[in-house]
Order: sequence, then C-alpha cells, then structure tokens
Amino acid sequence: MVRRVLAGLLGLLWIASASAQGLQYQVPFPGDQRQVLRGDGTFGLIQNFQIKDPVIAATTGVLPFTPSYSNGTNGQGATLTGTIGILTFDGYTSATVGDRLLVKNQGSSFQNGVYTVTTVGTIGIGYVLTRATDFDTTLEIVYGDTVAVLQGTVNANQQFTMNNQNAITVGTTAITFAQTSGGSQLSGTSPVTVTGNAVGCATCLTANQSIAISGVASGSGTTAITLAGPVNLATTALTQTVPNSSSPGTATNKLAILASGAYQARTALTTSTTNIVGVCQSGCTTTGNAVLAVGGTAACVFDGATTEADWVVASTTVAGDCHDGGATTPVNVQVLGQVTSTNGAGGTYNLDLNPVGIMGGGGAAGSLNLTSAHVFVGNSGNIAKDVALSGDCTMANTGAITCTKTNAVSFATSATTDTTNGSNISSGTVAAARLAATTLATGTSVSLTSPREYYVCTGTCTVTPPVPAAGYEFCVMNDDNVATVITLAALGSSSMYENTARIAYGTAGTGTLVSAGAAADSVCIVGRDSTHYLTTNFKGTWTAN
Repeated sequence: MVRRVLAGLLGLLWIASASAQGLQYQVPFPGDQRQVLRGDGTFGLIQNFQIKDPVIAATTGVLPFTPSYSNGTNGQGATLTGTIGILTFDGYTSATVGDRLLVKNQGSSFQNGVYTVTTVGTIGIGYVLTRATDFDTTLEIVYGDTVAVLQGTVNANQQFTMNNQNAITVGTTAITFAQTSGGSQLSGTSPVTVTGNAVGCATCLTANQSIAISGVASGSGTTAITLAGPVNLATTALTQTVPNSSSPGTATNKLAILASGAYQARTALTTSTTNIVGVCQSGCTTTGNAVLAVGGTAACVFDGATTEADWVVASTTVAGDCHDGGATTPVNVQVLGQVTSTNGAGGTYNLDLNPVGIMGGGGAAGSLNLTSAHVFVGNSGNIAKDVALSGDCTMANTGAITCTKTNAVSFATSATTDTTNGSNISSGTVAAARLAATTLATGTSVSLTSPREYYVCTGTCTVTPPVPAAGYEFCVMNDDNVATVITLAALGSSSMYENTARIAYGTAGTGTLVSAGAAADSVCIVGRDSTHYLTTNFKGTWTAN
C-alpha cells in the first residue's frame, strides 16, 4: 500500500512537469525497475531511464555541412563527421572539444542522440561529434531519458525526453525527442507580455481599438478563434448611431437619410436615390437615437419581389423602402448592397449591405460605377453624380476630350480644321508645323488663293492676289535671267496697292502694281486690312496705278 501511495505521489509530480505529447508517465520503484503510470490509472513495467547530464545546446534543424554517420561498435564510438566548416546552430557558435550537444532533428532519426565534440570544425577541417558515453548503447538510450539544454536562442532552458517506447538498436532504430518542460517558446510585442509560459496583456482592449490576429495552426487539427460580441457580418450588421429627427423620425427596417440642415436621421424620401445613410434597425422613432445598419446583413422592407444576388437601391415609389435594382449594376443611383433571398412579393427581407455604397454614395462591390464616357460631379447636395460632359466639350470613353466651342461660340473653320493660323486665336504660340505652308508656283498667269504664296514668272505674266486680309503675304519675281514685265492685277471692290515710295496708294478697285521689266524685278506685299496691301520689299521700278 505504501508503495502505491508513493508511486501515485511521484507520478503526479512527474505529470505536472511533463507535456502530454504521447508520453506515459514513469514512477520509480525499488529494484532498478520503473513502472509507467498509464492514463487509465494502471501501472506497467518498463526499463530503467535516467535524467542525463545537461547539454550545452540542442539542434533546431538538420546539422550543417551534411555530416556522415558511422555507427562505431554497436553505437559505441559512433560519429557524425561534417564536411569542412564551422559548426553553428541555435546561437551555438564557439564549439569546444568536450561540449555535450543534443542532436534531435536529423533527417535519418536513428542518428539523433547526445554527442560530444571531439573535433572542432574550421574553414579547413570538418567537425566530428561522437556519441556521449552515457548515450551510446541500447541500455543507455531508454524511453523516458531526459536531458536539459543550458544555452541557445530557441532551446535555452528547455527539457527534452526520448519518446520512442521501443527498444533502441543504435544505428537502426529511430531516436526521437519531445519537449517536456522549460521556458516559453512564445514572444510578445507590446502591449502583449510573455512571462515563462504565461501570456498577458494589460491594455489590449480599450475603447475604439481594433484587434489583429495572425498565425499558423499546427498539428492535425485546426484552431478556431472566437471573439465575443456581434462581429459575424454574415448574421449581424455594422451599425452607426444617429439622433432621430422629431418629424417624421425613422421607421424600423426602413432606409434613412439625414434631415436637411441637421445631423438627425429621418425616413428616406422617394427622391432619395443617392444620399441613404443606413437602414434603421432599432430605436426607430421620433426621439432618442436610431441604430442604422451600414454594413453586413440587415433587414429592410422591400417594395416588391426580389431575386437573390440582385443589387439593392432605394425605392422611388414607397418612401424608405428598398428596391430590387436587378442583376446589372445600376448607375446614377446609390447601390446599397445585394439581396440575399428570392421572394415573390414585397416584404421584409435581408440584404447584404455594402459599406462603400452606404458611406461612399454609390457603387457596388466596393467600387463606384460610371456610365460609359461619363464623369463624377458633386451635385447641389454634395453627392457624387454620374454625368456626361456637355457644352463646349465632349468626352469619349477613352478619356479623350474634344472641344468645338468657346463660351458656346463655335470655333472658326480654321481653328477646327487647323489648316491656317486662325485669326480667332488671340494669344499664345502656334507651332510652325500647325501653320499652312507657304506655296511656290511658276508660270505666266495665276490667281493666288493661299494666305502665303510665292510666284515666279517665267515670261510676261499677270498675277492676281485675293482681296486683302490682315496677315496675307505674297511675293512675285522674275525667274533667273528672265527680263519681263510683271503686273499685279486689279483687286476689285475698293482694294488698292501701296506704291514703292510707301507714301500713297493706287486706284481703289481697278488699280494695278506694274514692274519696269528688268530681270531682277521682285516685290512682296502684305495685307494690312481688308482694303490695303502694303509694299514691304521690292527690287526694280514698280508703279502703283
């Protein structure tokens, strides 16, 4: 009886210090035997086990430099020999001959065990680890053998137990370890604190703070995290609280808008297609505060039949009602969310509220929707409205903008076709490439039409310029080595040429400008206005008649 009581007490102490990772808990008995205390309270006889001398460090992964294993004599003198390199792992960087190390993560688990350093690896010599003399035979590697780790970034102050219950044949049987006690493997970032195996947080949850949770579940099962409160948006809604207007107030499951000129909620109008602030869920009256759903799942009164997944907009026939807006995303209205069920007639049904639709004034699935070639413009109610450009300019759905007017006055032909330096362009610089090119022609008779033109006479010739206009420019000359008379013909109307002395004009309407017939004769004229050509440059004798 005394033995049984003693066994139970020791068993409880052992259980309190070891983790439940598949281990059976061992209780010492006299006679160099041990009994295992099973989960059902019964005992079984096992081989002797030991608390081994501690090790300096323990591996966290496979040893570096691909060590080769030699089993010695049935495990005695067994070695792990690495290729050239300095042995480091888990913060262990300064190996010394005689250091005890726990190797527990080899790909071939029969290589695991307690080793001592017999050769320190360098950049020119490979390290050699030899099985420790207290961990190199079948009788010395027993289920339950436990070793403590003194140093390391991860494994310091940890305790590991050999947990293969089978008899160990060194060099053949898997030698595996499980952590059974020691310092915490957790670390915390402020305000989370970790002390030993206890995790604390004095100020994690305060008003108006959010919680971020991340991590990876391990083991064969899954990890579920449950937060208290209405956070499941599949069944509840995100809400905001707004004071009720005294008249007309709000109504349960009806759409709400803000009353004119005040931060107060009231039932939406049939014209409220772009300024809905939520669906009233509780406190829907003319006093106190209304709780308005703005996201998640909420109930709303629909003015007619619904189809699951259709878009929801405000009703234009029943004040405050929701309306099935169809499967195609509506435009020019506020898209509130989507219907969650199909119903043959009007009634109170759930919708999946889109917070962007409620708080952003339009859109669906988190975006704002526009008619092709339209833009958003704030209207008189400070709500974004989908409109087309109008007036002087239009826009294509590529973003290209075309303007044909200025202050509702159409551009001159020259400005729209861009073939001349239009006189309606009153300021700025026009690129030379945008101006009409100066033309050059030859012959003995021509009527000039372009605003800038040169003409070369190959014989006696008559040149007829157009009626003057400010900026028109023409030059006429004899061809090389040609001596002939050049006549600038009458302009008609009341137009006239200036004489080469620049002091008088010829006859209005019927006057000409005539050269003396020398080979070098040339003249340039420029339009001053609609009735006068100025003489700018000339050679030879020219007479304005």
